[in-house]
Amino acid sequence: MPMLAPRFWEAFVSGASKGHRHDRDAQLAVDAFQSAIPNIDAANKIHELSVFSLIGAAIIRSGWLQDAQLLSVPCVVIGT
Repeated sequence: MPMLAPRFWEAFVSGASKGHRHDRDAQLAVDAFQSAIPNIDAANKIHELSVFSLIGAAIIRSGWLQDAQLLSVPCVVIGT
């Protein structure tokens, strides 16, 4: 069985969609992510090419990977 690559993404929960608690916001974000499958990139709310990736920084800091290019890779932002 092939190993699947993880998919990292950021949630953007705001406005009328926002829940009253953080756990509700997290559930709304997961629901939006699942609804976007199989075309998650089409659901991306932010299309910025010049970024400093905190996800990339966390991956490097963890020791999982050491590729400095991860710092400039945009992540998908799923909004509600």
